[in-house]
This record gives sequence, structure tokens and C-alpha cells, in this order.
Amino acid sequence: MFKFNSIEELIDENRRWDITFCGKAIDDRGNISYNYAESNSSSLVAMAYNADDMRLDVNGDTVECYGLSDYINQVSFDSVLIDATTLGVPELALLLRVLSTLKKKKISIIYTEPKDYRKKESQVFGGRVFNLTDKFKGFSGIPTISKRLDLEEPNDVVFFLGFEGHRLQTALEELNIASSDCSLFFGVPPYKPGWEIDAFENNIKYVNDNDLDGRVYFCGADNPAAVFYELDQLRRSMQDESQLTVAPIGSKPHSLGALLFTAVFKDTNLLYDHPIKSHGRSQSVGAVHIYDVVF
Repeated sequence: MFKFNSIEELIDENRRWDITFCGKAIDDRGNISYNYAESNSSSLVAMAYNADDMRLDVNGDTVECYGLSDYINQVSFDSVLIDATTLGVPELALLLRVLSTLKKKKISIIYTEPKDYRKKESQVFGGRVFNLTDKFKGFSGIPTISKRLDLEEPNDVVFFLGFEGHRLQTALEELNIASSDCSLFFGVPPYKPGWEIDAFENNIKYVNDNDLDGRVYFCGADNPAAVFYELDQLRRSMQDESQLTVAPIGSKPHSLGALLFTAVFKDTNLLYDHPIKSHGRSQSVGAVHIYDVVF
């Protein structure tokens, strides 16, 4: 894991990749990350997952999720950069699942932090409600990765939480998940001092209402390796017949740790609510991270 204070510091590293997988930029940091990827790779592949028909758009081609492996195997490359700033959880999950089988490839992931998130304009001073999402498609499966929770069987459901606490409550209500089956992860330390208080404050009502305060864990908000390690510890402590499910609805590096885990331990289930993210949801650019991955 490498952390740079600015994109200029990363540019000075002189890194190059054969191919970059990226999404659509919707804010300052997305533009910075996309432009860096375009300048430092030989080719770009744009990916977008459509939750309505459960298919991928890959460079304008419609690709079934189970066909992504064949699509990628048609392309010749030894090194790949994944732009986690612009790609969403479904695209990252599907892409990492495929790349995990290509064991000799050099894989790097770039993630650019926001400097600030945009708050709701109607708030009084000091409010903690952020303008991050226009709407949610709702919790639904992703082919090859997600399956319906069998509530008759033992479950361990791990939520990675951020500023939008209502997402936790929606999952518990819509899917009838038992509180005793849940573990919660917060990003501590956060990107910036004080941001953890925003996350706590926006989730605490739902934590208390559902008696979820007994299984709370903390990992650095920018540390996917710590997430992977903690999930592995949870997996080892589970009952043999229990189903492990991850719900990455917090920081993107937490999501990366969880998705790398699903790529390696392919019996891990994924729970996701497919947000339509607001344009300009963050302002300016914070630190830039490069995560080098070896499967």
C-alpha cells in the first residue's frame, strides 16, 4: 500500500500499466484519477454495471456477468490498473473475481480520497447529512457473486458503514436480517480527523434500535489489507455451516478489502443496494492511494 499527498507525487513515480479499467468521473477526484489512468496506461476499458438488467457495459459492449472472464481473456496485458475512484462496488467485485484467476498479472488499484464531501444545503450549521446519493436501486443480487440470504441457515453478515446510516436500517428491514447475525465495521482512523464522528452520529440510532453494539470493529478507512485480515479472522471463527456475507456500504478502501476477500474466498456472499451517486458529491482532492495486489 502506497499513500501520496497529491497526484503530483504519484506522477513522479513514473508508473505505467498495459491497461486500465475505469468508470465515469462524477467529481473532482474522479477526474483527477481518470486523467492519471489515461496518461499512464496504454489502453482504457470503461465499465458500468446496470442493476436493472444485471449486465455490464464494457467499452460500449453489453457483457453478461458470467461472460466477463471470456471478454477480458481476449485482451493481451501483463499489468493492469483498476480505478477504484470511478468504478463502483459491482464493477470492482466482478473485475477482481476475474483477475484473481490470472495469477501472473501485475495488478494495481488507484483510489483518490475526497478533501470534503458536499452537505445538504438545507442543514443548519454543523449538520451531518451529506449529499452523496440521488437514489438507491435497492438490495439485489449481482450474478456470479451474490445469492439470496437463506435466513433458515446460520449467517454472519458484516456491514461496512459510512455516513449514510439509513442504508443499514434498510438492509435489516428489507431482508429481515437478525441483529445477532450482524457485525459492524467503522473507518477508524478516518481520512480526516472528525469524520468518524459523522459516521458514528449517522448510524448510532440504527445501532441502538437494533441492539447491534456488541459486535463493532474498527479498521483504518483507507486500509483494505486490515479489512481482509479481520474478515479472515471472522471466517475462521464461524460455524462450519454458516454463510459469510459482506455489505460494503462504507469507505471505498473498506469495500476494496471486502471485495478482494470475495475474490479469494468465492463462497463469500455480497450484499449491495446499488446507489445512484450524486454528481459533485465531493469537493477537491485529498490523498491518493496505490494498492498493489498479488493473488
